[in-house]
Amino acid sequence: MIKSVLKIPSWLQPLNLKTPRYILCISSTILLVFTFQRSFSQSVRFKAKVSIATIVTKNNQTVKGILYAVNDSMVALYTENTAAQKDFLLRDSLPLTIYSYRDIQIIKVRKRSAPEECALIGGGTGLLFGLLIDAIINVTKNIYNEIPFVGSGEEVPLTPVFTIAFGLLGTGAGAAFGSLPRKFEINGNKINFNERKYALTKYCLKKNF
Repeated sequence: MIKSVLKIPSWLQPLNLKTPRYILCISSTILLVFTFQRSFSQSVRFKAKVSIATIVTKNNQTVKGILYAVNDSMVALYTENTAAQKDFLLRDSLPLTIYSYRDIQIIKVRKRSAPEECALIGGGTGLLFGLLIDAIINVTKNIYNEIPFVGSGEEVPLTPVFTIAFGLLGTGAGAAFGSLPRKFEINGNKINFNERKYALTKYCLKKNF
């Protein structure tokens, strides 16, 4: 008796309620993005990156600049213009400021484009999850409206409340997360510097100098 009364609404038939196409598309997209990102990151050894570094010396001086390169005992910064274009920064004739590990207390570093990139990723992820929630709510409301003697029989349009809210929230959270620098404590110690050298190299414009 129940099966004969609760028929699947006509607007739901193209979606195939058991395996909704929009859920499959979203899940497949997320899976492909993360798989590609992981395989790509593993295949690339060194790629020049423009990163903002802040060095706190043992004399409590704070210096900010572009992290140019790191070798066995020193760090090179370009401090004249942190907004310079990458093509300009890749030149070999830049005036660099060199710091020995003995003079370095702390190094804080982040990719210059990290806030924008993380905002984009966070916003896109928020939009996807928000759209999924809005779609589920919309489907639920329309199923209820199709129930005889209970529902209104009207088709409810999708309202992107969670899509917008989660999109904005993800964008803000991503930008804030991308602005956080990674902290390396050197304390003028050679062992500390060598242990962190490889990680610092991943933020450099040049592999060595």
